[in-house]
Amino acid sequence: VRGEVHGPLRSPEASFAVRSADLTWAPLRPATLDSAGRVSSGGLHVDALSLVSPQARVEGSGRLAFDEPDESSLSARWSDVSTDALAGLLALSIEPVSRTALSGSAALAWTGPRPTTTTIEGHVEALTAAASPDETAIGSLRADGRHGRWNIAYRQSLAGSTRATIEGRVVVNDQALPDSTVAGSVALQSSDARAAIL
Repeated sequence: VRGEVHGPLRSPEASFAVRSADLTWAPLRPATLDSAGRVSSGGLHVDALSLVSPQARVEGSGRLAFDEPDESSLSARWSDVSTDALAGLLALSIEPVSRTALSGSAALAWTGPRPTTTTIEGHVEALTAAASPDETAIGSLRADGRHGRWNIAYRQSLAGSTRATIEGRVVVNDQALPDSTVAGSVALQSSDARAAIL
């Protein structure tokens, strides 16, 4: 870890650089972490962050505002994330149905230091691909939203040239999450339904 402080005493700014070449974090081992950014009275800026391991690769940047009127933001990209690693990070004991690798990106923004379901906005894209050539399951997810309204589209390819599509709109009730509403549709297309079911 390296750092420097500069600027006037009434409003100093600190810059930092963090590097770890042998990081162990749950199932990510060994992992290399590189990060650089700045801290001031207005917020925390992460100019660049990179986490690389045999189980995942993540890159990102962002800003965390300390004051309510200012905007916070997050930009992230991930690739080659194994489902085993994800289950370990989330402390899930459920065994994945098939070995898959995840990739995707996210760009989110919100006001102040703490995001809420009605203040966060942006988009998220994710793709799952089969880890072995003999598996055909490939899925994609896209979510776009702002002010508590999110449009979600999920597409899944299965055996037998089968495609499933789920599209919907979620309206979040920030005061009572169980009262949130969802509306959408499900479509299934297949040239070999028997292969898709079996």
